[in-house]
Amino acid sequence: MQDETVTNELGGKQSKIEHRLSLLPPEAVLRVGAILTTGAAKYGADNWRLIPQRDHIDHALRHIVMYLSGDTSEDHLGNAACRTLFAISELKESDE
Repeated sequence: MQDETVTNELGGKQSKIEHRLSLLPPEAVLRVGAILTTGAAKYGADNWRLIPQRDHIDHALRHIVMYLSGDTSEDHLGNAACRTLFAISELKESDE
């Protein structure tokens, strides 16, 4: 499958993309990146791929509940975001 080429108002050509990643909140992306850096140092860069999706969901929910209970011992929302991203990455095409 070949990417569609688009031309901008200056005549520049490039592949068309459908995702507006510039809309992601940069502070949240940086928080997730910081958590991933710490996790990679502790467990290995791709260790999360060896964990079942259900475990990622359970850990994400735990972090949300801890946040809601007022616990401030760690970045619970950032960790929940990481675990949710991991769970999403494990979706099978039939689950989407």
